[in-house]
Amino acid sequence: MRCPYDELTTQPTILFAELEAWEREQLESMCPEKCTIRTSPERLEAIGDEDVDEQVTAFSPFIHSRVDAAQLDRMPNLRLIATRSTGFDHIDVEACRQRGILVANVPHYGEDTVAEHAFGMLLALTRKIHRCYERTSRGDFSIEGLRGIDLAGRTFGCLGVGAIGSRAMRIAGGFGMNRIAYDLRHDLRLSGTRGSGTWRWRPSWPSRTC
Repeated sequence: MRCPYDELTTQPTILFAELEAWEREQLESMCPEKCTIRTSPERLEAIGDEDVDEQVTAFSPFIHSRVDAAQLDRMPNLRLIATRSTGFDHIDVEACRQRGILVANVPHYGEDTVAEHAFGMLLALTRKIHRCYERTSRGDFSIEGLRGIDLAGRTFGCLGVGAIGSRAMRIAGGFGMNRIAYDLRHDLRLSGTRGSGTWRWRPSWPSRTC
């Protein structure tokens, strides 16, 4: 992998927080000569001043570091924050703007993973999978109280049909579910999503559903 700092004449210092061991090994082998890399498994607030100082020019947290004005003041030469997540509400974007710090995130991250996991949990509920597991692990193979319900023919509602929501709607179609979508933006392309069952948009979401 090519180092993004190959063209720089000065050696940047990049601080990575909340790293697991396997992530640290990969990072330290990427740009050993062009970049000074500092790593820590801790959140930014828990990292000492010996690693958070004026030499840090780029910082990469995950979701648990609270990057506020006080933390930014610890890195006066910081120019870039690249969070390893889609959400960036843990970063004070306005404070970064005032300091001329660019903020980057990962806009497309785990869309299929999250949507599939949501249906895994839905199936666990509708088919009482965990209850079945607990009962059989005790050697009890009775089926009393374990009758589940079908997803086919039922209605799946999605509030917010973005990258994850649209994938969840496609999965719901694969189960033969009727689908109701609500989003501030009416994307006609999603209306042609494959799968059985009906699809319709709602101009507003009802305050009470059955």
